[in-house]
Amino acid sequence: MSLRAETLSCVLGGRTVLAGVDLAVEPGEVLGVVGPNGSGKSTLLRALAGIRRPAAGRVLLDGTPLTAMRARQRARRIAFVGQEEDLPADLCVGEVVALGLVPHRPPWSGGDAAERAAVTAALAAVQLDGLADRPVDRLSGGERRRVLLARGLAQDAGVLLLDEPTNHLDVRHALGLLELVRSHWPDRRGEPARPRPRGPLVATASSCCTTAGPSRPCPTSTPTPSHGSSGSPPPASRTR
Repeated sequence: MSLRAETLSCVLGGRTVLAGVDLAVEPGEVLGVVGPNGSGKSTLLRALAGIRRPAAGRVLLDGTPLTAMRARQRARRIAFVGQEEDLPADLCVGEVVALGLVPHRPPWSGGDAAERAAVTAALAAVQLDGLADRPVDRLSGGERRRVLLARGLAQDAGVLLLDEPTNHLDVRHALGLLELVRSHWPDRRGEPARPRPRGPLVATASSCCTTAGPSRPCPTSTPTPSHGSSGSPPPASRTR
């Protein structure tokens, strides 16, 4: 499953925050988008997820424009874990994670053994085993972050978009999250770590990192993707 943006532009409050962004992420690739706060990274991910409609350009999933898909269809193919999200205090951890399975369930259907197994596996992947029945208002900031990641994993979509996924995580859990991502996607040699190949993964980071090419100014302060194309910012980092 491939994800592509073509001349993507987004406007917020009358201000252009993204202009002419082109990128392509192929199956099994991990793409990092880096840039300072306010440079449009979150807006880019929301546009790639189909949550925010761009002012110009388009996003294609396996060659199909996202605008041609129903919301449920998009949710089956793209999982988005936002930077900040208020979790309902009256929900338990397992109930939040189970929301990731909603796009795959028939309307008004209840949970079954397969759903419970998927929730348990997702919580185990983020090292929150045994917390399915804990109210979310009794979690730390880092635990809440991992619950949202577990929800994204449970969604089992072909594309995973993570907006600053290591926010609120201590060093140990931040490294664990990165290792988790590596274990769910093929490595640089293209050897899959799962029985079936995964689609692309796109993540953002607020701190700038050294780019692989010479830096050059970007007039619209567009976030830097991990690879360049005509009219786009220079390369940064990419794994495969």
